[in-house]
Amino acid sequence: MMHFPTFCHISEYGPPGYDRLDLMVAASDPLCLWSPSSTELRHHAAPVPVDLFLDYVDCNRVRIAGRRDWLYNGPARQNLATRWEGARWDETVDGRLREFCEGDQDLPAEQRRVTVSGEEDGWEWSSQYLEEHPDEIDFWYSAFCSAKADETIPRGVLENADRVRMTPRAEDRRRPEPYRVASAILRDARNHVQALEFSKAQAPVFLHRADPEFYRMVGRARDENQQPAWAVRAEQDPLSGHADAIVGQLLEVLNRLNDISQGDPLHRFIAGPGHTELAKWSSSICAGLKQVDARRVDGVVVRELREALRRGVFKTPIREIFASPTVQTAGILGFVFAALDVFINGASSYGRASIGLSAVPIVALTLRQMGWLSSPFDGPQWPFLYVYGTAPTKEHLRHLDRVLRRMTG
Repeated sequence: MMHFPTFCHISEYGPPGYDRLDLMVAASDPLCLWSPSSTELRHHAAPVPVDLFLDYVDCNRVRIAGRRDWLYNGPARQNLATRWEGARWDETVDGRLREFCEGDQDLPAEQRRVTVSGEEDGWEWSSQYLEEHPDEIDFWYSAFCSAKADETIPRGVLENADRVRMTPRAEDRRRPEPYRVASAILRDARNHVQALEFSKAQAPVFLHRADPEFYRMVGRARDENQQPAWAVRAEQDPLSGHADAIVGQLLEVLNRLNDISQGDPLHRFIAGPGHTELAKWSSSICAGLKQVDARRVDGVVVRELREALRRGVFKTPIREIFASPTVQTAGILGFVFAALDVFINGASSYGRASIGLSAVPIVALTLRQMGWLSSPFDGPQWPFLYVYGTAPTKEHLRHLDRVLRRMTG
């Protein structure tokens, strides 16, 4: 079941994208990656080692989508690697992904670990569009040549446009440089957003400030039916509902929480219930902010998290425990000594404790109240599991609030 599916065209970001892979996996359920590079995965394996990455794919924490040549055609990848090293085929990684793809062909789309998308039509579309709107050529070429190009056009799109400028396709060799650049940019824009639509993600993961500005610029381009250039339905607009901004803020929060983490390695959090809770919480924020003014979105993740933690209550006061029939029957002093015996001697003492097995839950609650076990908390659990690897305690709650308060400035 998908609780908060996100999508990232990870290779567009180069090393910074792969360096944040662990945060993206933690923030998503699942994370869909478009044509990831096995070369980049190996070079930047500190956050997510290759074996762990393949495990994530195997259990549907991470899903892969791409063109058939990328997922199946090793020789074609090796040929592409002469222009981009990241395309090089790695049998250990790419061969395993191909096996997943072949094994899942008969499954429903939402259950497949690796999926082949249709063939691209970006070059054909951009060529036709520029023939019909020649004024767009100067617009995109000027944006490409601008000193601030990297603030409005994603890094990967810029690099590809530069490659096409220097080494044009056979079909475009007679075309002037401005045309080749504009065509390459619009081709990438169309393909990228069609990939997002194909993933069925609730939100895109944008890792650079140029991304949203780029899609706003592309939104100027309309086809003959006055549809956006990416030719997807309005509800699939990559900027609709502020989902991209919310995911970006969530990654910032997780990165800050990483800095203070005292718990288990992140992969244990991802395998546990806290990950699902985080995904549901993030999805609910996106759903609740679809129609709000953009100004209300700034800092919303920290605000919502602080408010949710403030509303949380530590349940079962000590007087309720001692009012229970079990404690009244066993005697308060006997009960307390049994609790101390459990704390000192461990679970094996349950069999010796005078109040018997029926009192085990009550003993645990008493130990929580004494501060030896964490208290039940009806607020969000995931921040505590993420940072401390344990259930909430009042001390941890105060610590988290201080950290989040500093994030709000």
